[in-house]
Amino acid sequence: MGEGIAGKVAKEGITLNIKDVNKSAYFKRDISEKIDFKQKAMLTMPVIFKDKTVAVIQLINKKNGKNFTKGDEELLDGIAANIAVALENAKLFDNVKRQSMDLINALTSAIDAKDPYTNGHSKRVTEYSIDIGKAMGLDEEQLENLKYLAILHDVGKIGIQDSILGKQAPLSDEEFSIMKTHTLIGEKILGEMNSLKSMVSGVKYHHEKYNGTGYCENLKGDEIPLEARIIAIADTYDAMTTDRPYRKGVDHRVAVEEINRCSGTQFDPGVVDCFNIAMNNR
Repeated sequence: MGEGIAGKVAKEGITLNIKDVNKSAYFKRDISEKIDFKQKAMLTMPVIFKDKTVAVIQLINKKNGKNFTKGDEELLDGIAANIAVALENAKLFDNVKRQSMDLINALTSAIDAKDPYTNGHSKRVTEYSIDIGKAMGLDEEQLENLKYLAILHDVGKIGIQDSILGKQAPLSDEEFSIMKTHTLIGEKILGEMNSLKSMVSGVKYHHEKYNGTGYCENLKGDEIPLEARIIAIADTYDAMTTDRPYRKGVDHRVAVEEINRCSGTQFDPGVVDCFNIAMNNR
């Protein structure tokens, strides 16, 4: 701030339209030499939002070799105003994302605290899901969405009795019926939070099966959201390979073989193929 032409504009909130920067007292010649770029005409303007400079925009060397005009200043002023609004919207969006992530982490911690035997499960399922997503060629936005869905996939367990979550033996049919409601509880929890409503699909449908025999709506094939199909495999792999109160986890190779055996019935074959790629790359 305050150094060079851009620094002066940023600090003082003024516009500088300089015909020859080499004759300006504000020009930092050493910077020009470092970037090996001959600069002459320069128009520098603050980007202001609510009386605060949030950025600086600078035009260097007009294409026709002439000086920047008042018309150029007016044009740049209009551009700067749009940039100011866009930057502030981006900041607000980032703030909302950070707040949502804080809420997601708090919910995940609550799940881990309630079900200590699966502590770290959501984190591992997220890592496996992202690896599968990358193998499938998902873009950055899709991967980010998948990350949040995977972290929250078991949030509904907050509403399941401790006696069922911590049972030292396999669940009875009645207990399993209660456990299955965690997908609907998760849907209800997220559905009441505006910032997390979009996460409902991964939470509600990650126990659906490719052949339509899963729960809670007996969806099958492509009816099941892609993120839920990915999380289903990551969730199963982690559940098989980690110790539970009533059984020891199985070896990685055994878990991979079982997931491949269930390709086309429990799991989407295409996602299973990408799961194999992801496991080979780990």
